[in-house]
Amino acid sequence: MGVLFAAAGLIAKRNPSAAIAGLATVVALSGNIILAAEAMKQIDSKVPTDIASFGAKLGNMAIALGSMAV
Repeated sequence: MGVLFAAAGLIAKRNPSAAIAGLATVVALSGNIILAAEAMKQIDSKVPTDIASFGAKLGNMAIALGSMAV
């Protein structure tokens, strides 16, 4: 872990704009991971345990969306 921080410090000294861009990338990826985790939590709590009826419901939604696209 110390080697990682030493390398990050060296990069920041040599090219501060690259360090800021890298930090922004890490922040963006972290945000995406948080959103994906929340989506999985919502699916887990809202999808019924009887998944057979969920397939029919999803099919009907696809038909409705397809007819709106025409």
